[in-house]
Amino acid sequence: MRNTAKVKKFGSSVLAAVSSLVCAWALVACSGGGSSAPVVVVDPLTPAVPVDFASAASKLGIEAGGVGGDDGGDAGVAGGAGDGAPLKGAVVTLVDAKGAQLSGLTDSSGNFLIKFKAASITAPLVLRVVDAGGNVLSSVSADTAAAGKVIRANINPLTDKITSDVLSGSVVGTDKTFDGSKVDVSKLAKATADLVTSVREALAKAGVADASKFDPMTSVYKYDGTGVDAVIESISHSRDPVTGATQLRAKLVAVSNGADGTAIPTLISASTPLASTLVATADSPALTFTKLNNWLTVANRCLALSNAAADADPICSDGVGLVNTAYLHNSMGFNEHFRTLFSTTDGGHIQGSSIRNPSLLFTTKYAASTASYDDAAVVEITIRQPSTGPRAGSLADPIEYTKTVVFKRDDSLSGAAAGNWVLNGNQRSYNISVATRYKIEKQMNPARANNTTGGQPDTLQSRLNFSINKNRYDGQTQQWVDAGIRAVRVTGPGLPQSGIVMVPTSTIGQNTLAVYNTTGVVPTTNIQTSRSNSSYGLAAIMPSGTALYDGYFQTNEPNSSASTMLTDFSSLQAYARYKFEIFLTSNVSGNADAVEYGYNLAPVFSPTAMLTTPLNDITPSQSLVQPTQAASTSVTVAWTNNLNAAPVNSAQVYTQERSPKGATTGYSTITINQNPNIAAAYSLNARPTSNVVAAPSGTPFHALTTAAGDYRQIGIWSSQGRADIQRLLKWDN
Repeated sequence: MRNTAKVKKFGSSVLAAVSSLVCAWALVACSGGGSSAPVVVVDPLTPAVPVDFASAASKLGIEAGGVGGDDGGDAGVAGGAGDGAPLKGAVVTLVDAKGAQLSGLTDSSGNFLIKFKAASITAPLVLRVVDAGGNVLSSVSADTAAAGKVIRANINPLTDKITSDVLSGSVVGTDKTFDGSKVDVSKLAKATADLVTSVREALAKAGVADASKFDPMTSVYKYDGTGVDAVIESISHSRDPVTGATQLRAKLVAVSNGADGTAIPTLISASTPLASTLVATADSPALTFTKLNNWLTVANRCLALSNAAADADPICSDGVGLVNTAYLHNSMGFNEHFRTLFSTTDGGHIQGSSIRNPSLLFTTKYAASTASYDDAAVVEITIRQPSTGPRAGSLADPIEYTKTVVFKRDDSLSGAAAGNWVLNGNQRSYNISVATRYKIEKQMNPARANNTTGGQPDTLQSRLNFSINKNRYDGQTQQWVDAGIRAVRVTGPGLPQSGIVMVPTSTIGQNTLAVYNTTGVVPTTNIQTSRSNSSYGLAAIMPSGTALYDGYFQTNEPNSSASTMLTDFSSLQAYARYKFEIFLTSNVSGNADAVEYGYNLAPVFSPTAMLTTPLNDITPSQSLVQPTQAASTSVTVAWTNNLNAAPVNSAQVYTQERSPKGATTGYSTITINQNPNIAAAYSLNARPTSNVVAAPSGTPFHALTTAAGDYRQIGIWSSQGRADIQRLLKWDN
């Protein structure tokens, strides 16, 4: 399991029988933590009736870790959360019709119980589960829990679709901030009936012959890949980029993209139900829950061993059954791609770590595939570690984070842990990616905050970020080396038809390429740009909703953003595909040396969506972005966490001044930029609320004064709902 010259990958060539049974939240439940909770046998589709509060956790088989809310409560709501698997250790929040909020966690089977004082909570209730990556699923209950009783509300993609369909028109998605008063209870019956109609044929295929009693919110079913959950396993969950409404699509067909890469959604609805042929039953060649769970079982057994024991174990030291020997992901081998997990000094794994919550996002084909079937499956997993090693910050506390991986289908496999699938990576030779980015800027200098030509007012921005690393990973030397990239042309939805061109940047601290032009013309010489912007601006507004002055992007981001604001976001669906044409320094011809493709996992919303998105608050750092500030080798960036937002995973301090300082002619510009990751962001115990950002090699961040050319920017970053969110405070002078 060590990242040595001959990289070892944990794996399995044979595992005759791996249990695929996961104790999921239901009234039929396994006991947790070795306890002997009673098992109640009921009709699995009968909507649950309230149970007695005093014995609810015991009767429902909910472990202590899944009980949250008000310890002094006398009532509650309980259920199970799942999305491709039982969601384990995820944050559950409850918000009532008056905005009262309580929270807890799911247990190791996805079960939860949120306790509250019945007299203090007003229906309708909104429930949300937020995983380690900031992905949100919601549910709603119109029931009132009487004192001494616990009502039921499941949370999964089916309940999220129902919730989306009963929201007030002012709420643009179930991942936004809203309370129970925004739920139109009069629509709940029809929304539920429509959802059941959309999956009725699929339920029958999964063995549910009679769906007449089925209520996704309150019926009792297990997240084990059978019955109702087989249907959930067959559905991909995303959001409409224009309305924010929840979209459900079939997982077991490849993502369809138009000529420009636009994802073409074939949505599941009452009029276009999920076909029975697209249900992930046990005999399906697809990457089903059972196959994924079998893979996790083998992987987690190996991770539980010491490195010495794993190296001596023929299953764990041989990657054939779990990881393809040709594994490649953004130029990285397996151990480097999983660097945080394999972070001991010698590249071994952190003993006692585990992989959980697998969710199949979509299927497609590898770029060079000759298979007659969809042979790539993109899966999101959650990794929990008791600590990290020196290669990942040497954290002593537990952390949990999500990671996107790619499995490959190969029907000739024999004895692989996931049947006819094996972990394979995206097979890209360069480190590239595309992601939705939202940028929230606050201008701290009143003199520059005017919404007039040349001004830098507060803004909310929707962007596409293209991360293209100057380096690639060399598996032979196990080092990052210069990839020799001269330029990259990117085309796809939301971009100019001719594409944008990105080249290496000379800005200090930047290892990625920056946008050079929006004409699609690739330079024939090896050049660098002094700009550092790796994202393309689509649209921006002021936080008040006021439109920005004409030419805002042209004035502030020449050669790197649109000249006009995008008004139609309909092409920016989740899983839209982007083409990367890569031109190397060794070749100055007009032909690309390589072509690779990347998928944006999130849709892109207009900037107005940020008005209701849960955000972490950076305003505690305002004083650091106001003159006067002395030069300093380090700055403590502070923020306040939002329970419903993803954790802050990096902080930034950027300073700029002219040399000579304050000069208006004949000067050079000097910048210092530090943007370190916050390894403790995913701490299970407590999220950090500040981070010390140190200047490189002791070089101080520049003093901030009112002299001409002085600039300071402080920011925090998070990955929320598979999109990047950047909050910035800045002083422009």
